[in-house]
Amino acid sequence: MDGEIEKNQARVAGIVEGRPCLVSFHVTDKGIEVGAETEGCRDFCGVRADFSGHYLIPAKGCALAEVDATRRKFKELYDQKAFLQARTTLEPLLSRCIATLNYLDSAWIRNDLAITQYRLKDFKACMSILEPLSATAVTYDGVEVENVAPENQGFVPVMKATLVNLKLCGARVRR
Repeated sequence: MDGEIEKNQARVAGIVEGRPCLVSFHVTDKGIEVGAETEGCRDFCGVRADFSGHYLIPAKGCALAEVDATRRKFKELYDQKAFLQARTTLEPLLSRCIATLNYLDSAWIRNDLAITQYRLKDFKACMSILEPLSATAVTYDGVEVENVAPENQGFVPVMKATLVNLKLCGARVRR
């Protein structure tokens, strides 16, 4: 989509001729409410998909570039075996940024924290940080990427890592 916002609305040329898309924007305390105001907007999405919704403004330190920089710093510390510093570098991302992290990023961060807690011999914390992923992870046990719908293929590696890390931390993983 490409267009200009004037008076909280954008008129975008539609994909299908004669079906323009009118998009509304309203600033809220925590972000921007975006609305698809005409049927032409549906042409920009797949079946049963829509871009209308409340888009949050990331908290300080939670913009994509900041998250990436924090994760790089964590990796440097982890590779240096500075596990305590690595953990204290990465932990704030979950508490501060969870509302704006996508599922895969938050899952990888949880796994990075879990393996770090494992290295620190904090097995209880290791299992606790992975708990929100455990039910989904068991459904990926033995699943190969090529056997998963394209939109779910990114889940396979992180869920396999979750299963490995749960076992390392002492969980009995059952399907």
